[in-house]
Amino acid sequence: MQIEKSEKSPVELELRVEIPAEEMAKRVEEMLSEVASKAVVPGFRRGHVPRKIIWQRLSEAITADAVEKSLQDYYKAALRETGIEPVSPGTMEDVGYKSGEPLVFKVTVEKAPDFELPNISDVSVELEEPRISEEDVLEAIDHLRENQAVLAPTNEPIGEDSVLTVDLQELDPSGLPIIGRAQRDIQIDMRRNPLGKDFASRVIGAKEGAHVRLTLSTDARSEKDKSASTLDIGVKSVRRKELPPFDDDFAASMNPNTPTAQALKDDMRRSLSARAYALARRKMHNQLIERLLRMVDFPVPPRMLDEHLERIAREALGEEKDGDSGKPEQIEQLKQLKEEYRALAIRSIRWHFLRQKFVAVHGLEASDEDLQREFEALAQVSGKSRREIESSQTAKERRHDLHEAITDRKLFGFLEKQAKVIPVPVDLATLEGRGPQRIVMP
Repeated sequence: MQIEKSEKSPVELELRVEIPAEEMAKRVEEMLSEVASKAVVPGFRRGHVPRKIIWQRLSEAITADAVEKSLQDYYKAALRETGIEPVSPGTMEDVGYKSGEPLVFKVTVEKAPDFELPNISDVSVELEEPRISEEDVLEAIDHLRENQAVLAPTNEPIGEDSVLTVDLQELDPSGLPIIGRAQRDIQIDMRRNPLGKDFASRVIGAKEGAHVRLTLSTDARSEKDKSASTLDIGVKSVRRKELPPFDDDFAASMNPNTPTAQALKDDMRRSLSARAYALARRKMHNQLIERLLRMVDFPVPPRMLDEHLERIAREALGEEKDGDSGKPEQIEQLKQLKEEYRALAIRSIRWHFLRQKFVAVHGLEASDEDLQREFEALAQVSGKSRREIESSQTAKERRHDLHEAITDRKLFGFLEKQAKVIPVPVDLATLEGRGPQRIVMP
């Protein structure tokens, strides 16, 4: 086998592979023998058909099969011999073979880009340090109380503790209903009020049967596309949310380990702190990723990007990888989704290569010892034995996910130590980026 290697781009290599004529003749002969051992031809016993007859009838098919198998075998052999580790399936072209001549083919292979790792000590990121207030704790407990609330019919005016059932009808500029732009029996909790303060100011104090007109900004991907819509909101029913009292009985009903109201508050504070800590570190990690990606410049392999976009777009449409997408509207949807997710896909692939290199250069790959320690830790937390935990991770996908999670933990731990981390005190609402909910018209 002769191999000629040339560079088409920083992430693409072209291999020209030539297989000697003698080797191809041998492979065709082997394929003929395989077919002859299974061939069934009237007048002959199975496996005893003269090879000459089989060749006369099936020479083209036999040759094509031998060539196809040879292409796959020698493509893999060429990768091993050149030491190339492809990041996507190769693309074959210019395949040529005639009996008595060498088999020649070209294959374009995508490889990981070459780049230098950035200097992490030049990176500075903010680590938000949330303060959990008494109001945060009580608000979280109120959510627990709301989950146990009872909705009671009432003739009283609408208040902040009311739950409304409304119909929404979008109106045109002249005030007439737009056909097909309505939603029926929408439930609105005035404590959370997805329609905002303007709606609350107009509806509080009103009663069942009231109608309110409200102008809302519609969702848009850019300022240019933003517009406003006017809704007629009809209140069909009013109910009052009756929350259970926050006392020791309620605390015990939520968790047997919190027999008092104070114990439940303390437990909730710990839970909020743990959640906030995890969120703050995820946000810091995203900052690290963005800063590091801006410090390196390398191209993304085009076929790898295309395959990633295809997978993302099909998942967004709820399709299988090889599902039917031949209809014009589906093709157009896939095209739009690919364009929409292109920037995200490029970022994802670039971080994949940068992460991969950090892990390799600094020896951050999760080891078998790391996995065993993780099993021990999971066993302690769950109350199960280490053997039970390990047996639950035998599936290849689950073990891979755990391996990657440990590797990420080691990687970000390393990056945090090298980068400049600036603590920034914040309240919980700021950390979580809370904003008003919205109802989007169909």
